[in-house]
Amino acid sequence: MVRYLLGLVFFFGMPGIILAQDMPPIQLDRPDQTESPSTVPAGYVQVEAGLLYETYNSTTTIAVYPTILWKYGINQIFELRLITEHATQKESGRKTSGILPVTVGFKTNLLQEKGIIPL
Repeated sequence: MVRYLLGLVFFFGMPGIILAQDMPPIQLDRPDQTESPSTVPAGYVQVEAGLLYETYNSTTTIAVYPTILWKYGINQIFELRLITEHATQKESGRKTSGILPVTVGFKTNLLQEKGIIPL
């Protein structure tokens, strides 16, 4: 029985593996940390996640987990972006937790470069 299940997983998983070979390379943006100059290809969805832990003093800490950046390519030069975050703050023994406001935005690739000159 296990052999048949593994066979089915392999059979149905192969199209995804083969299709993945045709995808363009992805550029990662660490949510709220770094930005890459490229956009997500048209029709693709890219999800990136991370976490942040900060200690302000001996009694105050903030943990943001997870920070998720959702990106969707509209066309070759434009992508929509959505950032969702859940945070927990501990201050003097008091704990506050909740979802932070959702950030909606976009990224556009206006100019290509040729060396140091934008075209």
